[in-house]
Amino acid sequence: MTRAPSPTTKTTPAPTKSKQSAADAISTHTFVVTVAVPFTVYGMVFDLTKIDIVVAVHAVIAIYHTSALAKMTLASSMTGYLVFSWPSSTPGGVLGLESKHFNAIFAVREVIETLLQTLQAYRLSQFVARRGINSFFVTLLVINCWITPLIQQRFANSIAVQRLLCLAADITLDFASSVLISSALLVPYVDQFDWRVGDFPMSKWYDLRWLITAMNEFQLIHVTTWSDLFMRLLFSGSMIMSMNKVKYLLRRPWASPPDDGHQAKTVAKDIVKPKSHPNATAKVAVATNADPNDSPVGPPATEPITSSVDQFPHRPHRAVSLVLLVFDVALVSWGFIVLVAFVVAGRQPDVRECAMQTRPWFTARPACALLVVSCAADDSSPAMSQRRQELVLDQVQPSTVMSLVLRDCPALHVSPQLATLQRLVGLKIANSSIVSWTGDAVLRDALHPHLLFVFMERVSFPDGLLPDGLLAADFPRRLLDIEVCVSNLRALPDDLHEKWGAGGIVFLERSALTHVPPVLLKMEIAGLSLHGNAITEIPSDLIAHPTIGLLRLVDNPIKALPPLVDASTFVMQRLCVDDSKLSGPLPAWASADVGDRVVARRTPLCAEAADWRLDSSLICTAPEFITCPAYPLEELDGSI
Repeated sequence: MTRAPSPTTKTTPAPTKSKQSAADAISTHTFVVTVAVPFTVYGMVFDLTKIDIVVAVHAVIAIYHTSALAKMTLASSMTGYLVFSWPSSTPGGVLGLESKHFNAIFAVREVIETLLQTLQAYRLSQFVARRGINSFFVTLLVINCWITPLIQQRFANSIAVQRLLCLAADITLDFASSVLISSALLVPYVDQFDWRVGDFPMSKWYDLRWLITAMNEFQLIHVTTWSDLFMRLLFSGSMIMSMNKVKYLLRRPWASPPDDGHQAKTVAKDIVKPKSHPNATAKVAVATNADPNDSPVGPPATEPITSSVDQFPHRPHRAVSLVLLVFDVALVSWGFIVLVAFVVAGRQPDVRECAMQTRPWFTARPACALLVVSCAADDSSPAMSQRRQELVLDQVQPSTVMSLVLRDCPALHVSPQLATLQRLVGLKIANSSIVSWTGDAVLRDALHPHLLFVFMERVSFPDGLLPDGLLAADFPRRLLDIEVCVSNLRALPDDLHEKWGAGGIVFLERSALTHVPPVLLKMEIAGLSLHGNAITEIPSDLIAHPTIGLLRLVDNPIKALPPLVDASTFVMQRLCVDDSKLSGPLPAWASADVGDRVVARRTPLCAEAADWRLDSSLICTAPEFITCPAYPLEELDGSI
């Protein structure tokens, strides 16, 4: 939704002389505006200033996996059969397979990972409405809680198999946590992404069902915090450690190089490296008469290799065994707790007015991320519209509502219960006549610290002025996207710049403005659209505004662009005056040096381009929606 660049990151395209170069500049501009800003504004990606760290961490993990795969491929090609582990690999050390502390270390790992994966399962229940993904991950988590103790009891006398199966279960859950869930969430967005433009279609950012879903799911797809990066790194590191141990357990015997080219002696290794122990036994098969033409790392032994349990250290001390037993009981109990929490949350009743219902654990009432309140045909008074809102809001857990839509209310009195929605990120009012918006319903930073956008579509304001609900002295600081489309708005208060935050965008489209409100010149906004009003003149100060990156004055009866004393003061990325009455000649600052930053399609100026020696390929035929984005009223008509 936010398409105008912030003042701190604004970049100005270089002047262009051809249609192709103009298109390239437009594409670059569009990527900066529509990708970088929306994803960061809506908390859907890590801070872009620190993104290099995230990329570097993932690159290191990818390089390690690529290296391991290359080694496996090389060794397999040299031997002629599938090889999992390079012959020099060893499982030794305190963290190794043969360590007497293996069970204790594995138990500690399981505790840490299970707690973090439970947190991940809870976040999935909180943010993801797709029940299949929630069910899949919880099932994996519960099975892992139960299967580890079961494996340890069932294969108590076959330590190698026991450790192999425990590690395999651990790898499966780590893979699901770090790769599988994120990939499953990402798949639907791949088809929706416009690779030519480098962004999702603009209408998607206004489709609240899509937007709220994306805001929630991209928190799980992208790395959004340092703790998130640490958790993913932990799962990836754990998976690598477990895979190395499993590869060693699955490795096959290797042959040593032939002596003098005539004799070969083959040394077969067991499933693990034998250790000296009074009770140790080992059955080792030795192959002879190897072909002297074989690879330096020859074929496996001719007989299968078997292992005695005594090649691993004996069971731990009684006290340690007791602690491990308590751990097993706790792990099984934890699995039951997770399962019960998931089942109880899934039994919450459906709410008809909820367009996106999630099922987080431990909520007293149904959770709803996107709530739609539609007034009934007989809700003709402010009191009745307020009662309608309260009836719907009482059905859901207030702390779970992220976006509220109020629509089809002929006499809308915004309910004071709006103050209870403290996780609200978006508010939309559509097809309604606002009668009263005061008191506790006023938008305040203390009550709505997460509010990011307010849309008002086809609304009527009292006396054509903004209501008190949008004029609080402590206006939400993060609310940077305010858009009004089709209204009777005729003026703005003179002190609005003291209330609305800096760095955002303001769209006041298809309203009743006859001039550019002077207060807009005092506001530090990044984008301004006054499309479809009755404005006839553009103030010079607006053209020279130091922070506005996008200015849209489409479909206004503007006949001329204002002069500028210094052409270098024109720093905005795009000035759109399409469908206006603009004619020539252009002022000196709007010369070829401006390039495609001035767009005036379907104007008298373009109809007479030849007379004014105008490069019409830049100013008159630029791509449509990409260069001058507006509120997509027609595309959203009737939708949420």
